[in-house]
Parts: sequence; structure tokens; C-alpha cells
Amino acid sequence: MELKICTFNVRSVYLGEDGVNSFLFRSGMILEKIREESPDLICFQEVIDPIRDFFKRHLDGYDLYGHGRNADRAGEGVTIAVKRGLFDLVDFESFWLSPTPHVPASRYPKQSQCPRICLVAVLRAPDAKLLRVVGVHLDHVSDEARILGIKQIVEYLAAKQTELPCDATVVLGDFNATPASETMKWVDRNDVFPLVEVTRESGPTFHWWGRLVPGSKDEPRKIDFIYLDPKSAETARDLTVWRDENCGIYLSDHYPFTVKFDL
Repeated sequence: MELKICTFNVRSVYLGEDGVNSFLFRSGMILEKIREESPDLICFQEVIDPIRDFFKRHLDGYDLYGHGRNADRAGEGVTIAVKRGLFDLVDFESFWLSPTPHVPASRYPKQSQCPRICLVAVLRAPDAKLLRVVGVHLDHVSDEARILGIKQIVEYLAAKQTELPCDATVVLGDFNATPASETMKWVDRNDVFPLVEVTRESGPTFHWWGRLVPGSKDEPRKIDFIYLDPKSAETARDLTVWRDENCGIYLSDHYPFTVKFDL
């Protein structure tokens, strides 16, 4: 079974400081691109309440799973969109990246003021194979919090694979870290639950509405990733970066991208 998966940081400004690139003005462009590309699964980051409501109303053909990172589960968060009818949902879990993962809005001691959540959906395909999907958005300030967060996720995956074995695992999202960072080095080297990045050729993903200039102090950088378990990674192919722009309006300040693999 071939699957096309996408990671997409949508930028959490609905209307205001981003001017023509506020979500309200990009929303039609985003829906059109998703309909054109038709990914089977999308992990969105920076989904605030108005954006979450917009997707619930207008993202036809997808089931949405996710919530905000605040104590009341509102506010900015992560959302996983799954093409309707493609899978059955077997299990869904969310937790905060912190020493107390089931305490809403909890954080690591050395972290930004933003709590961070992780979403995990287990999906059953028509042939009964199981896919575990992990939606990630790590802290944007503290490398220590990023490393602790991804360690927490990897240890969770190792435990869950024993409890509920899956045929494939995908971890995707905004890691807020570059490939050369200690965070990503840790992910690449970890032997707790080995993962393989399948989007190394994406190039820079964060471009800040095209304002960041290659070769300058503030240059575009890669901070978005898709990882697969080693067996699934062997089938990964057709990396496609969505660099759409129309009269200065982009899909987001991050380039979303897709990759295909076999389940």
C-alpha cells in the first residue's frame, strides 16, 4: 500500500501581523494545494483555534485528530489529518512534552513559555497492517527541551511497540532544529527506537515569507523533518517540496513537503 504523507507548519496568525500572508488570505490557496496533491496523511503544526475550525469546516475528505497545547486543550497545537475511508482509527493519544506528560500544559524547566504536545494515532489499513503516526512540534527556544522532548517521544515509541506492535512508524513535524544541531544528531544516532530521516534532500524549509536570504546571517534553514522506521525508510521516494507563491503570498512561512512510502 503506497502512502503519501505531508508535514505542514501552517503559521499561527489568522489575521494581523502577517499582512497578506495571514492565514485568512492563504486559506484558499492551502485548500487548493491539498486537493491538488491529495496526501493521504498530513501533520499540521501551529494550528490555533480559528485555523482548527476552518479545517473542520473546509478540509473535505479528511478526518482530523488533535487539540491545542493549553491546559483546556485550546490554543495552538498539532493536528493530524487522515484521508477519510483509508484507515480505521485503532488508538489515539496525546501528551505534553514534560516530566509530567499527562499534566495539561506542563513543560520542561528550561523551555520557552510555550507548552509542547505530541499526538500519536494508530491506524489500521484494509490489509490489517498498523501504522503509528507521531505528530511533533518541539520547543523553539531551548535545545535542552528539544532533546528531552524527542527522547521522551522515542522512549514512548519503544514502549508502545512492545505493547501494540505496528508495521510502520512515521514521526514528522517541526523540530525547530537544524540537521547539524545536537537535537537532530541525537535523533539520527539513537538506538532506543531507530529512525531514518527520509527528507534529507528537501533543502531549507523555514523561509519567513521569502525574506531569508541564502548565504546571509538570517538564511533559510531546514527545521521540518519526516522520519520513518528503518524498514519503511527503504521504500521512501518522491520527495516533493511545496514552494508555491503568488504575488508574495505563500502557503506558509515554512515550505510543506510530502514523501511516499510503502506500508
